Amino acid sequence: MLRRPRDARTIAGDVVEMRAAIATEKGDSDRWSLKYVAGGLVDLEFIAQYLQLVHAAEKPDILDTATARVFDKAVRLGVLAAEDADVLRPATRLYQNLTQILRLCLPGPFDPKVAGPGLLSLLARAADVPNFTTLEAHLTETQARVRASFVRILGKAP
Repeated sequence: MLRRPRDARTIAGDVVEMRAAIATEKGDSDRWSLKYVAGGLVDLEFIAQYLQLVHAAEKPDILDTATARVFDKAVRLGVLAAEDADVLRPATRLYQNLTQILRLCLPGPFDPKVAGPGLLSLLARAADVPNFTTLEAHLTETQARVRASFVRILGKAP
């Protein structure tokens, strides 16, 4: 089923529409909602799924269950520009690292205004940046770059 030919424009339109529906339902402006924020995990997953659906008929090696591996394969197969891969791969790692820490340390949503200094420091270390302020700037920039790749690959934003 995944390897059947598909129209790229139709799939892109469907993905953008689904992403817009999620943004409407969940919101997409909270930088620390790593899954739903514009340029967050959902964008990464939708890009990976789009690449697989559109290219699997001709390049079945692109199929994988891990988002990061899809990006690696897509570059090797020539269906993802290196410039986008250089954004998407590290963003995937960053979001996964931060998400794991937040899940382990908190029972609910993360609010940096009430978080302890130990957690803020741990998050900065997980992102390999010197402090939490730098992490917030890095996260904002990463989310903007992921969203720009989303638009470049799918042709438009939600």
